[in-house]
Amino acid sequence: MMETGNEFCFVYSTFPDADSALVVGRTLVERKLAACVNIYPPMTSVYVWQGKQEEGQEVAAFIKTRRSLVDAAVAAARPLHPYTTPASWCCRSPAAPTIISPGRAARPSAA
Repeated sequence: MMETGNEFCFVYSTFPDADSALVVGRTLVERKLAACVNIYPPMTSVYVWQGKQEEGQEVAAFIKTRRSLVDAAVAAARPLHPYTTPASWCCRSPAAPTIISPGRAARPSAA
């Protein structure tokens, strides 16, 4: 069984646009708090903000990191995030992912 601190995690967060997500993604990778950040194209989000139902375009960022780095990654992202109350959700995996490409397989090391 893998040690909890080295456990692979995805941290999911939404942003109002790709530019703001890129600022956070680049910072986390440069600081070695994430191995990779995937930024997904715009999606429509439905949510309640200040008591009113809203709809708007957002982009999603999947931050690939280790469990031991999640708190530091979220703390580094928070002051760069344009939302007043940014949400981050961590999804842990009991095993490191295996990346499969045509003709080869590799296990990446997170950050």
